Amino acid sequence: MEELVEVHPEKCTVCLSCQLAFSFRNYGFFSLSKSMIKVSSLGTKVSIEFLAGCKGCLECVKWCLYGALKPKKGLPK
Repeated sequence: MEELVEVHPEKCTVCLSCQLAFSFRNYGFFSLSKSMIKVSSLGTKVSIEFLAGCKGCLECVKWCLYGALKPKKGLPK
């Protein structure tokens, strides 16, 4: 989904709002395991990964409160 989303892992707090927002929008309930975006951390290193089932809904971007996920320039915010 890198063609739609700018990813800034250094801004991520690992709050998991993006993962929970995706699952709620697409399944109607909160589930980290149902999300198509995975956020993980090891020490101070944060990894943000879009899985193959990502639909490009940008719900993760909408609910990222810290600027770690932003729509690419030219896309609606």
